[in-house]
Amino acid sequence: MPRWVIGGTVGGVIGIIIWVIAVMTGPSGLLWGVLGLGLSVGIGVRVATGRCGEACDLPHAAVAVCIVTVSMILAKVLVFGVLVLSIDHEEIERLRAESRTDDQAMISLQANRILTERAQRGEDVDLSVTRTAHYDPTRYPADVWEEATRRWEDMPDSERQMLHMGSQKMRNTLAKQENIRIGDRFSSMDLIWWTLASVTAISIIIGSGGSDE
Repeated sequence: MPRWVIGGTVGGVIGIIIWVIAVMTGPSGLLWGVLGLGLSVGIGVRVATGRCGEACDLPHAAVAVCIVTVSMILAKVLVFGVLVLSIDHEEIERLRAESRTDDQAMISLQANRILTERAQRGEDVDLSVTRTAHYDPTRYPADVWEEATRRWEDMPDSERQMLHMGSQKMRNTLAKQENIRIGDRFSSMDLIWWTLASVTAISIIIGSGGSDE
């Protein structure tokens, strides 16, 4: 195997690591991951040819593009694996239980607010129930649940609808996080990122230091 292919492959591995680290820092890191991949592959091919002071030819560039393509796919698969391993199913179940959309759940939220208000007024209340009740009315003091029910029933329809929509939005978000699919890691934007990474690699391989013909 030509050493410049090995050099490009090593650069691809380094680029994959840069990509994964950059992407896991947040959406803004994707651009740095793309540039890092292109730079790593380009430098790897050029250094391995032993022609750092002059431009390489088109076959070198073509191989670099192939390495960029494979590395980009592997990087995305690796990011998917990291995301899957980082899913906290217990936490998701807890948040799903706390984002129910039925009336009893909404009343429970009002009951939690009432208990908090009483605690702020200096009354002796057990706030632990707000974290452990899970919408069970028997866990709340009877007068608190009755007042919470009245508040919910007297609440304007627009406010009640907004609370329902907020809880449903939370449940949709949790479902999306838990049911992540590898296909979600690929989109039409990848063509742009692939082009940018490939152009970056090619510009290093056949760029500065070109021929003196």
